[in-house]
Amino acid sequence: MNKALTSLIVATLSWSGSVALPATNAANSTPNKASHTLLKAPRAIAGFCAGVVVGTPVCFVRKLPHEISEGGHGLAGSIVEDSNNKFVLVPATLAWSPFACVVALIQSPASACKNAWEAQKPFSKEQFSLEWLEPAQSQPNK
Repeated sequence: MNKALTSLIVATLSWSGSVALPATNAANSTPNKASHTLLKAPRAIAGFCAGVVVGTPVCFVRKLPHEISEGGHGLAGSIVEDSNNKFVLVPATLAWSPFACVVALIQSPASACKNAWEAQKPFSKEQFSLEWLEPAQSQPNK
């Protein structure tokens, strides 16, 4: 009974293509690409989880100044035409700061998940959101 059940499960999984069956030929002992990918899965999952946990506060700290600046200039620009007027920009930035905290707090987990998912290597700088957050930002030294 167990042998029949095992062979049925193996046949079903091999038919769906989700599990790579080992080669029966002794001369062909190199692992195929599917089994090599399955061996990398635990490390990739651990890297993704660590990237989300560590990357969320990193994204928050890095997004907050950008959101404060962008929102302050936007609010000042809606009050007067010249958004670089310091007498309007400073109070507008101070008024916008709590809203910028909320926006950065909402965007940070999503950005951390995206960076952790799109990283090429587990436990890399890009997975922990230590690379540039958005391609539109200027990147010095590049």
